[in-house]
Amino acid sequence: MVFGIAGLAVLCGAGVWALLPQALNGGQDAAAASTTQAAPPPTPTARPTPTPRLTDYTDPTHGFEVKLLSPPTHTKVAIPLTADTTATADVFTAQYHGQSVIAVPLPCMNPAHTTEILQGFMDSTVNGQGKSTSAPPVVETRDSTTLQSFPAILGKFTYTDADGRRLNAQILTVMHGSTLIQALAISGSSPDAFLDAGQKAFMDSLHFLDRPAPSAPMCDPS
Repeated sequence: MVFGIAGLAVLCGAGVWALLPQALNGGQDAAAASTTQAAPPPTPTARPTPTPRLTDYTDPTHGFEVKLLSPPTHTKVAIPLTADTTATADVFTAQYHGQSVIAVPLPCMNPAHTTEILQGFMDSTVNGQGKSTSAPPVVETRDSTTLQSFPAILGKFTYTDADGRRLNAQILTVMHGSTLIQALAISGSSPDAFLDAGQKAFMDSLHFLDRPAPSAPMCDPS
């Protein structure tokens, strides 16, 4: 808080008037005050982490389940895979909560390139989040993992949005048979107990239904 000159004068004047009674009574008030110990400050009470109300969503087409902070909207997006190949992706987005799941069925699949495909798709998402900013996104971690035995990559990155806000993001990309499934959760750089709890629940909840994963023909090795 910034005080002007007038405000500073008021504060100094208040200090002078507070000392005047001590000067008149020979400092007796000061002696009495010295024998009185100040009460200890109250111990702050930790606020419990709020439990977010989650929406269960099951996708019958791609066979996954997930918990979101609000019912998702569904859109279809054309994604170029090669110079002459395009896939139609299903995108599920929780409005205002920085949560999305994208499912991209691949027209063909070569298991030898699974890791390369996962990394490339994650990189394209990270770069897409930072396309409207001056500074490129920064990938903090990138770890190979599995989800129900399906190969996956879990990454964390930071970026600055168009409004200059510094944001944190978690991204999980899974190769579910021949379909890429990717969950993305975004939160602010400052802790937000409600949002942070919701993003963790969202990322932890993604799983696949107990049925065979989709398959696709083998890609032409050439």
